[in-house]
Amino acid sequence: MKEYLYLILCLSGLTGAGKTAVSEGVSKLGEMQTVLKVTTRPKRASDLDGEYCFVNSEIYNKMFQEKKFALHTKYYEHTYAIPYSTLEEGKKKNISRFITPWVFGKDSVFDPRIRYVRIWLELSQEERVKRMLNRGDSKEYVAKRLDQEALPQFAVYWEQQRQQCQWVVDASAPLEEVVNKIRAIGLDCVNLH
Repeated sequence: MKEYLYLILCLSGLTGAGKTAVSEGVSKLGEMQTVLKVTTRPKRASDLDGEYCFVNSEIYNKMFQEKKFALHTKYYEHTYAIPYSTLEEGKKKNISRFITPWVFGKDSVFDPRIRYVRIWLELSQEERVKRMLNRGDSKEYVAKRLDQEALPQFAVYWEQQRQQCQWVVDASAPLEEVVNKIRAIGLDCVNLH
């Protein structure tokens, strides 16, 4: 049986499905920690402190070439990664389970020594729009994201994302219920074998 160094619960779903809120909720209950991600995208008003390290493409590419990332992907026109340093910091605190919002692009790079559990958060477009507006996204931004999602290539892409997930969770349930369900999935991976 293969032994893994770490377990990362990767929450996927369309914009506004609750990936960040669920990740933070699970982390607050203990035994799993959110991870700092490195990205080339600009900071948004809704970003939480400690959620991202924002870098330019030159720095990101240098880190990628130096093999500093446990997981890397490209999403829309920006790149995202989980640096090994974040996982190593968790290990110092005796944490080997992590949770993060994540999308798997066609050019994702994985470390095979890490177990990735993919979870899709299912939520209607109507509810996602409400959540995006409630978190402070502008109507223009929301419209742009919905227009992008409506493009045929994105519809196919998102369906592939959903099919790659080992779990599909109804994110329309109350946040506490969704958090507890996701946490249970992570804890059911009792050992990293």
